[in-house]
Amino acid sequence: MSKTIPTASGSDPLHTLNQTQGSSTDEHVRGTYTSDIVAAPALSQRSTSADGSGSHGALTATEEKAPATGVLEGDDVIRDSSTITAAEEGDGHEEVQEKGASPTVVTYPEGGLRAWLVVMGAFWCTFFTWGFVNAFGVFEEYYLANNLSNKTSSDVAWINSIQYCFIFFPGVFTGRLFDMGFFKPLMLFGILLFVFCQMMTSLSTEYYQLILAQGLGCGIAFGIIFSLAVAVPAHWFFAKRGLAYGIVAAGSSIGGVIFPIMTQRLIPMIGFPWTMRVIGFMALVLLLFSWLVMAPRLEPSIPTKNGAWKKVKFFDFTAWKYPPYTVWVIGCSLILFGLYTPFTYIGLFTTAYNIPQGEYMLSILNAASLFGRTLPGALSDRVGRINTIIPHLYICVVLIFIFPLCTNLGGLVTFAIIFGYCSGCYVSLLPAGVAQLGSTANVGTRLGQMFLLMSLGGLLGTPISGAILGTGDDLKWWPAMIYAGCMVLAGTTLIHLARQLQLKTWGLKGKI
Repeated sequence: MSKTIPTASGSDPLHTLNQTQGSSTDEHVRGTYTSDIVAAPALSQRSTSADGSGSHGALTATEEKAPATGVLEGDDVIRDSSTITAAEEGDGHEEVQEKGASPTVVTYPEGGLRAWLVVMGAFWCTFFTWGFVNAFGVFEEYYLANNLSNKTSSDVAWINSIQYCFIFFPGVFTGRLFDMGFFKPLMLFGILLFVFCQMMTSLSTEYYQLILAQGLGCGIAFGIIFSLAVAVPAHWFFAKRGLAYGIVAAGSSIGGVIFPIMTQRLIPMIGFPWTMRVIGFMALVLLLFSWLVMAPRLEPSIPTKNGAWKKVKFFDFTAWKYPPYTVWVIGCSLILFGLYTPFTYIGLFTTAYNIPQGEYMLSILNAASLFGRTLPGALSDRVGRINTIIPHLYICVVLIFIFPLCTNLGGLVTFAIIFGYCSGCYVSLLPAGVAQLGSTANVGTRLGQMFLLMSLGGLLGTPISGAILGTGDDLKWWPAMIYAGCMVLAGTTLIHLARQLQLKTWGLKGKI
């Protein structure tokens, strides 16, 4: 029969997750008490349709199961007495099967106006966060030629690296607050903070002012907006999750194409201050639209009423006891130490080698990244998200190692297209990969913890590359790119290891 899933009295057991995606995958998941399957009814017994319409309470599902038992530990639970089996992703649903009981099926909308509006809203969030951060190469050239001409490229790179750091760092807090149901007020705060700091950047002329406004202030705002935006689509898509995240990530590529060209054209016309203000006004309008259309579909997985919020933990340490997740996070953090070195210094490279049309190289790189963020996303729904990421990362490693050889227009354009495409694949499927390694209910928390560790790579990666690169006419491109390539190679190897640990095999077969 079809009915709302009730919450069993007493405790809930800890589950072992088997995601069947072409072949079975065993996932021993440790996380918060509520899962994406049974969390919502714990907070409301009202029915809702699969597309999220009606009451915003429980999910509609087919259920025939015995009451669950287990041991709660605060807001966490040790689950090991039952099995969750995810159905074929093409069906757009998950099955929960406890020992001695028939499976419970939970459906996802997988489309419809409401779901795609969520994707559109998240698209604009990545447009103004990662799109703006990835366009910093243009600002570095401008600052070195104008008000920061007395600084080195490594000094100016700290502005961008602080942005990279804080676009990840707040995730550990915003992820938990997302799971608690504070999406709307927190997203609004992030939007207003970005607009305010963008206006302050327009007034900044000194190095410390740009560090505070464009680096720290905008970086924190980006972190809040981005980490919240990428958590919402997981509530609306399961079978098409890769495609949805690919579209969301495409926003950063389009932003990375538009912002460099827009900035280079507007500054000579209206000056640097008003160029920053125009971008700020654009962000205010489009991000407020995103705020209006985006909303989680499930009830908060962490209760906050009657003082329960006092027991909330912003870190889910049980997630780190699951080896594939831990290895995955460490690998992603190492990758960030080197992956964005070409994005930051490609403009300086074109100037050093007098490559014509060099001002468009960053836009070409980001334009190619657009296709890398969309096409592999659709493919990943068929062959597996992590399976799609790994070969693209290995190609990135090779390209970074040969980057110093691209000293003519044809070679650099070829590099920009292929590297942009492959790096875009990694960025777009990163949240979907994390969603593969645990429950949707606490995906915000697990994403946040991953972003916190990745922030270290964002903070130190490009300044280290810049320090190795040096200053003046004697730039050391080979040592800088060898460093960056080795970091990406180390991280890719760990991601590959996480895949094998998840599949419990060292073979190539297995969809994940």
